Amino acid sequence: GSPAAPTFANASAVTMTWIAELAELSAGWAANLNPTDDARRRLLGQPRTVDQLQSQVNAFAASRGLDITTYQVEARFGLYGALPIIVAAYNGSPDSGFVLIDGVNGSLEGPFAKRTVIQPSALLALHQDAFVSGTSISVVNATSGCGGSVAAGWNPSPPAWWECPGCGPWPAPTWTWPGYRCTFNNPAVSSACTCRRDGTSTDPAGRVIPAREICEGSCTMVPGPGFIPPAPGGGPTFPPPAPGTPPPTFACRTEYWY
Repeated sequence: GSPAAPTFANASAVTMTWIAELAELSAGWAANLNPTDDARRRLLGQPRTVDQLQSQVNAFAASRGLDITTYQVEARFGLYGALPIIVAAYNGSPDSGFVLIDGVNGSLEGPFAKRTVIQPSALLALHQDAFVSGTSISVVNATSGCGGSVAAGWNPSPPAWWECPGCGPWPAPTWTWPGYRCTFNNPAVSSACTCRRDGTSTDPAGRVIPAREICEGSCTMVPGPGFIPPAPGGGPTFPPPAPGTPPPTFACRTEYWY
């Protein structure tokens, strides 16, 4: 079989600008990586080409203040063929969707509408030495080895029973750190900031999904022991005065990744 036709996103000019920049950069990054040693690296648990490329995509997003979540899928074909692909799902830039990045040569396809079918045929066609056009394709999550045919994304509620048969009920998330990491949106203009904390929700059967809480409001810089140095290319980050409790003027939302 073959995945269904892709659903392209109606992306804004702002989104298309950084996507075009990422497409040029990712091809250049991949050209400077050596995939011939990936088999040995995988056996030794070392970062492969696709892992290094994913790290560079994450660094690109952080340096530009983009809300991008990346993960890997494999486009499997033939008896042994498996093309590693990075799925980069973006949120609020000012729109949402995802792009696909070839884990070998850095080619980019998209943007596609969020949580729609992952169609890797165009990327596979660039590997005519390995992929025969018309060969059946399946897309799987590179971590679990199953699922993966539809792009994951952030959602305002955990999966319903029809989205995850046998799952749930999903309890409130467990946070990996009691406080929030806050960043001024534009410190030169106002005190508006965005705070975030990350965690997971685990159902009674042991299934785990990532979760995050995002709070938006007005921050006051609090230097001292609680200060967290800014990330490279980012603005100042710090926890609110009371760990685990955002300022009362904040509007917060919880989101689940699946």
